[in-house]
Amino acid sequence: MRICLLTRSNRGNDINNFFYVKALKNASLKRGHTFDIIDPGDLIYYIQEDNLLIKTGSNKNILDFDVYIPKVVLIKEGVKRISDRGILVKYLIDHNKIFFNFTESFRSSSRSKMYDFFRLASNNVPLIPSIYIEDNKDLESVDKYIKKFNFSYPLILKSNKGLQGKNLFYTTTRKEVHNVLQKYRDISFIIQPYYEIMHDLRIIVLKGKILGTMDKIHKKDDFRGNIAQGAIGVPYDLDKAVQNIALNAAQVDGSEFVGVDIAITNKGPFVLEVNRNLGFQGFSKFLKVDTAGIIVEYLESLYNHAL
Repeated sequence: MRICLLTRSNRGNDINNFFYVKALKNASLKRGHTFDIIDPGDLIYYIQEDNLLIKTGSNKNILDFDVYIPKVVLIKEGVKRISDRGILVKYLIDHNKIFFNFTESFRSSSRSKMYDFFRLASNNVPLIPSIYIEDNKDLESVDKYIKKFNFSYPLILKSNKGLQGKNLFYTTTRKEVHNVLQKYRDISFIIQPYYEIMHDLRIIVLKGKILGTMDKIHKKDDFRGNIAQGAIGVPYDLDKAVQNIALNAAQVDGSEFVGVDIAITNKGPFVLEVNRNLGFQGFSKFLKVDTAGIIVEYLESLYNHAL
């Protein structure tokens, strides 16, 4: 099987040193497959009379692979024109190629938390009450909505398009909320009441099956549970109710491979987000699960089924 990882080059860093790349590559080679890394931005598009060819920088035909793993947004919501990446997607789909974790949800808004919240809430997934603030300059309206929905301090402010705990703030006063919104005027925020979290869970789901659950232990004096921000993970046994919440959230999202973040709070369990473009270094490190190997086995099943 010929596997192609579609991902961006990373600011001059060698992409081969990234954990998810090394893990997937090693798992693929171990099982006798080939593994190539392609940056969609480096592809060359040829029109030959009535035929389109897409070549890599090393002159390989993009169709020379069997399975494609996108680790980059290929089609963005709100883009009215069809970009070269959109052409790439249509081209591969027209040639019946296999995508891993490439669904309508991935294509449509992989970074908008509020978009995801809307879809989850519409399908009875429990969420922490949230206010979406698009205009940070209108502080009077912000105060009005906080009062209207009976939010009390402390409040959490999180970027609508935040990643790995970035632009996530704990505020205890109206002034602190205003300071954050004024400092980050170009960022749209979501405001939520702060709930005491007993367990901050990351549940990895592959095609409707839970691979394992990690309870993220925060660093001292840091309310964020992101592994990238220094949290550590320990195994956690889910009860049936939380399992069902995680599986429902994953099903609503529609992606094959997701990390469902659930907070067990003093007010009950709530889904914090569904991460479909996740890394799995912390999960593999702390739970000792060969996540990459499981993914490659799943790719084999997709490929064999398509033969």
